[in-house]
Amino acid sequence: MLKWILRFFYIMIVSVATLYVYGSANYGRLEAYYEAYMADEIDNDDVYLTGINTLMNLAYYKQDPVYSYTSASDTHNLKLSVYAIGIQNEGVYLDGIMIFVNELDVIDGEGNPIENPIIKVTAHLSDKTYNLNDELVDTPSIVFDSTKEFPYSYAPTLFLVYAEDYLLIPETNTYAMIERISVSYSDGTRDESGQYEYDTTWLLDVANGDPGEAAYNKVTDFTLDETSFRLTEIYGEELTAEEITTLGLVTDRGDLKEFNGVIVKTMVIYTLIVMALTYVLFFHKYIMEKVREKKFEKEHAVPETNKVQDAIFQDVEYPTEDKDKKKK
Repeated sequence: MLKWILRFFYIMIVSVATLYVYGSANYGRLEAYYEAYMADEIDNDDVYLTGINTLMNLAYYKQDPVYSYTSASDTHNLKLSVYAIGIQNEGVYLDGIMIFVNELDVIDGEGNPIENPIIKVTAHLSDKTYNLNDELVDTPSIVFDSTKEFPYSYAPTLFLVYAEDYLLIPETNTYAMIERISVSYSDGTRDESGQYEYDTTWLLDVANGDPGEAAYNKVTDFTLDETSFRLTEIYGEELTAEEITTLGLVTDRGDLKEFNGVIVKTMVIYTLIVMALTYVLFFHKYIMEKVREKKFEKEHAVPETNKVQDAIFQDVEYPTEDKDKKKK
């Protein structure tokens, strides 16, 4: 009985490990796609966002941003764009927002450009609706470090969806509003706990009114038309081809099949490891016992000493008639 229990747990562990390995292999495929088609195109909006469509499996993003800001600073430059997006979750179409930051160009106080600045993009919501580690917060954020490989630093995009754990106010049918967007930057310096140290002056502060904090780039008349994101409320969940064209929605995606070899290679190696482990745990002992038994039987076999050896020369038995003739 104990053996069957152990076998059951072994099967469960292998099943969980298989899902984990496949997920890791799929991330490897996405990483290969990112490196091939997106890593050098971050400032090419059309190409990069088509890649985002591919990696995030978005239903679409609206080509024209509902809000855009391009800085005019001499030392701290960036572009902020807010796009309407659509996603499909378990067969349900949901509206959402994508905040995208690119065209970074930061020069420090000594006039030296900061290579690959790390940025933190934060949306300040009217209510605590965003689920972060099982706690609802009103300041969802992402950190983008271009020196890290995908997916450890994904992309300078913050996604907010009109759904539970994102923008839906608990126990209501209303949604939180984006009141402010801020962008901080770091040159990569870390504090004692290993966290990035961000410049005390924000790279960008976009708000409706002046919050009174220092920023290299500041907008005080920020407004968003919330209805511009709620396309399913106006046109229904499944948009027609004509509506997609009329609304300027981008549904293009890259082809991940080109990188399926990453998954195949990983799963083949994993399968060989599982087969070897299964053999060692469940079959090696019995096979070796059989081998030892055969070897023992061979070494201790009883020789066949009683067998009569055939004579080299044999007497010829003549028929009776021939014997009589010989006597005469």
